[in-house]
Amino acid sequence: MNISKIVNHIQDLELECHLYGDDILSRVWKSIRTNIYYSLQQDLDIFAAVKPRNSFKNKLVTIYLVLVNSVFRRPKILASHKQLVIQHPRTKKKGGLGIDPYSFKFTRDIAASSLFLSRSSLGEKNKKLLADSASMDCLLISKMLKRHKVGGNEVEKANNLMAKLCNNLGVEASRYQKKFVTAISDFLVEEAYFSKLLTNTNIETVYLVDHYSKNVALISACKKLDVRVVEFQHGIISKYHLGYSVIKPELNWACYPDLFLAWGEHWVNNTELPKSVDISYISPAYLNEKIDVEKKNQLVIVSQSVIGKQIAGFVVDHIDVSAFDTLIFKLHPSEVDLLPYYQKVFENSPINVSVEDIYPLLNESKCVLGVFSTVMLEAVDFACDVFYIDLPGSEYIQSNSMIKDVKKEPFYVG
Repeated sequence: MNISKIVNHIQDLELECHLYGDDILSRVWKSIRTNIYYSLQQDLDIFAAVKPRNSFKNKLVTIYLVLVNSVFRRPKILASHKQLVIQHPRTKKKGGLGIDPYSFKFTRDIAASSLFLSRSSLGEKNKKLLADSASMDCLLISKMLKRHKVGGNEVEKANNLMAKLCNNLGVEASRYQKKFVTAISDFLVEEAYFSKLLTNTNIETVYLVDHYSKNVALISACKKLDVRVVEFQHGIISKYHLGYSVIKPELNWACYPDLFLAWGEHWVNNTELPKSVDISYISPAYLNEKIDVEKKNQLVIVSQSVIGKQIAGFVVDHIDVSAFDTLIFKLHPSEVDLLPYYQKVFENSPINVSVEDIYPLLNESKCVLGVFSTVMLEAVDFACDVFYIDLPGSEYIQSNSMIKDVKKEPFYVG
C-alpha cells in the first residue's frame, strides 16, 4: 500500500457515494477528510504517528488557558468590523507580538476594520497578537456542553461509508466509524456557533489559513450567509493533498474557499482544486527572509516528523558526504525533543544536526534534500538546487520539474 493507492480509494468512495454537494454528510466528510487520510497512512505503516510530549503540568496549563480564553477572549464582532481574520497557530515573534506569518503581511492594512481570531486549538496560549484579537477556544467548551444528537440515519450512513473504505484498505473500521459520527455532532455545534456569530454583522469577508482542518464548519456558515472566504497558502499542496485535491473539479465540492491566494504557479503544483475556487498569486512572506549572500558548498537535509528517521537512515547509507564542505540535518520544529536521537545517528558523520531557523541556511546553501517538505519549494526561490528522496510522501513533489531525483546525482551512493 502507498499514498497514491489510499488517495485513489478515498476518491473512488467519494464519487461512488456522492460525497460532494451541500448535504450534511458531504460537509462533515470535508471536515474530516484529511484527518481520515492521515490516520490511514499511520495504520498502514506508511508514516509514523507524531506524539508530542504532553506532561501532566502541560495538561493542567492547557485546561486553565482554554477556560481563560473561553471566558475573557470570546469573539465579539463590532459594527466597525468588515473582515474576520482566522490566524494560523504557528505565529512568530515580531515587535513583541505573535504574528501569523502567512496572513499578517496582507491583513495588517485592514486591521482597523478586522477582528483577528486565534484558531481554536487545545493548549492555545494566551498570545498577545493585536489589541482586538480573540480566541475560539470557547468552541471546545461548547462541543462538550452542547453535544448534538446524531440521527440514526446519519449514523448508519457514516458507518457504512467508513466500513466500505476500511474494508477496501484492510483496516479495522470501528475507530473510523466513531470518528465520523463524533464529527457530525461537532460540526453541527460549530456551524451553529459561527452562524450565530456572523448573523446581523457587517462582516463581508473571512480570511483564513488552512481551511480544511478546523475551519470547515466556519466556511459552511459563510456559504449560507453569503460571506466571502479567502484562504492564504501556508504550505505545499499537490494532487495527493486531500485538503485541496479533488478528482472531478467540476462537481459541487462542499466547503472550499471562494479564493485561494497561492504563492506562485509552481506552488499550485498540478493540484486540481474545485472549479468553484478562484486562484490568485501573491508574494509569499518567506521571501522577506531572502538575502544576497555567497552560496557555500553546503547540503541542507530537511527532516519531517512523520518520516524523519527514514530520511536520516537514507542519508547515512546513500549520501557521499565528501561531496560537500558542510552538511546540515535540519529538524522539523516538532522533532526538537528528538535532537539527542539524531545526534547519535550522525555521531560518526560530519553531518551537523540543527534546530535553528531554516531561512539563513537556505540563503547560504547550494543544495537542499528532502522528501515532501514545504521547504523544498521555498528553497527553489532561494536559488538552491533541490533534490527529493524516493520515500513515502515524495509523490507530493515528484511531478514538479524543478525538483530532481537524488538518485541521478553524482553524490548519491547506490
